[in-house]
Amino acid sequence: MKNNEQIIKEKLELVIKIITGVADKRKDFDAIMQLSLIKLEMGLEDLKGLMKHLNETKDKLLNLIDEIKYTIDAEERYVLFPMPDIKKETYELGKNYMRNFFSWLKPEDNFSPEELIKIFEEEKYRLEEAKNILEKIKPSPFLKDGENI
Repeated sequence: MKNNEQIIKEKLELVIKIITGVADKRKDFDAIMQLSLIKLEMGLEDLKGLMKHLNETKDKLLNLIDEIKYTIDAEERYVLFPMPDIKKETYELGKNYMRNFFSWLKPEDNFSPEELIKIFEEEKYRLEEAKNILEKIKPSPFLKDGENI
């Protein structure tokens, strides 16, 4: 039978796998590198060490989810804008201030706006799923105060 710490580690690994799937599809190499570092840190620690840094690891993953979702939301707004001058301004702002803004889309890709919205919705659903898993992870109640921080 698995103990609570092993279950938490498996849930964290599942979350990393979900986020990596979205980041891979979007060719978000910065996110992939951050996920690799988190995975490496998890691999270097024993279960007790992982539990000590659980909140920090969860925060890193939640921040990464939020960053990716923010970019997806901006891309979605860009697709939905009807006026060309607003679209151009939005695109320039996105390219200058957001990492990976539409860099996953190749010029030869010929997606309709509806197809792009479907892709965005699927990615946001996966990220929301990962976020829900993370939020349900609680440190072991058997650790003394301060051990799970």
